[in-house]
Amino acid sequence: MSTQPPTKRPGARKKYKNNPTSGLLNGVLETLSLPTLGGSERDIIPEDLAYIGSYNWVDSPKPTIVVPGSPRIWVDRRMPMRVPLDSGKNFIDQNGHRMKKFTLLPLIKAVQDLTDQGVTQKFDWPSVDFVTDRGRLRKLLAWAEGLSDQWRMDTQLAGANTVLLSGRAPVTKETSGRSTSYGFNYEDASTHPVRGLENEPSHHRIIAYNFDGLRMVVRFEVDACLPYDAASSAPPFRNTSIGGRVTKKKPSSGTPSNPPDVKIIRAGSPEVPQTHLLEIKTHNSIRMNWPKTYPQLYLSQTPHIHHAFHEDGVFTSVKKFTLGQSELAEVDKSAQVGFKKLRKLLDYIQSLVLKHGTARISFVCVGKTLSVYRIPQGESCLPEDALALFVA
Repeated sequence: MSTQPPTKRPGARKKYKNNPTSGLLNGVLETLSLPTLGGSERDIIPEDLAYIGSYNWVDSPKPTIVVPGSPRIWVDRRMPMRVPLDSGKNFIDQNGHRMKKFTLLPLIKAVQDLTDQGVTQKFDWPSVDFVTDRGRLRKLLAWAEGLSDQWRMDTQLAGANTVLLSGRAPVTKETSGRSTSYGFNYEDASTHPVRGLENEPSHHRIIAYNFDGLRMVVRFEVDACLPYDAASSAPPFRNTSIGGRVTKKKPSSGTPSNPPDVKIIRAGSPEVPQTHLLEIKTHNSIRMNWPKTYPQLYLSQTPHIHHAFHEDGVFTSVKKFTLGQSELAEVDKSAQVGFKKLRKLLDYIQSLVLKHGTARISFVCVGKTLSVYRIPQGESCLPEDALALFVA
């Protein structure tokens, strides 16, 4: 993967609203070329998958999560079914909205708290190559496949080898009702919440897996899950809250002076089986955009997807698919080209982050150009005691 040399001298960059280079130092360090394949690469199949954490956000002025929380449960509604047009403001990036620059902190805290509860075994953070969100993997995948977009992805080296991919969407909430979207209201109508989590529908799951030699920790939002035995016996909210493992310390060089704390409420259902996770898509035509939706399933190993079809909000049918079924064989074969390119790109990103060490770098995509910039010295995406978890 070739690069181009820097084009400008480093210097302070002015901050412009929605400018992906806002706050970064002037001067492009490198411009990446698209990854190429040699033809001998094997298919990318996530292996050794393990559930390591989950949580629901609570609508509160202070960042608060419910651990382990639970997704909503799918209900087979009788068709046809009418739902109203989406309205109001809906989250695009709830982690970014509530945590600003520290979007990975609730991920760390949820995993650590489940260890404290005895639900999961102690997780080996130093063995991880990447900690990130499914959405960021999808953006990298789309660029590797030659698609145009605009985004920014900040990195940080944790421990000796782990790359933290973080960042915040420029817009964290969107206003519905100006289009013909029925997705949010359809999800509400076709699912029901676990008892005690009626007002905390946003469920985030954290898994670890081997991505062709790279040890990944991936967070993603879960639309719903299929019914399972433990769902009906989930405990209601309890007045049990803790400050979390990650506590405030006197900051040192490179640590933010006032990182936000995350309050934890211990409640929700037992672990939801990975085999029951469900993605829900709504369509006003018979067309299903598999090049876009299949990687979403694959990178989080969400096994089920329900495509619901409607006309002006009247839903008439649902087509159900499962990863690995014969109907998706050609879809998977086509997608593997992108997954192999993503694997090469991740390798190169890790090599760049290791090369720069404690000097943080950011990847900025504008159109089809992916460039590397420096992040000002002293900024961090995690408090120092969270970073200490990655030190062997």
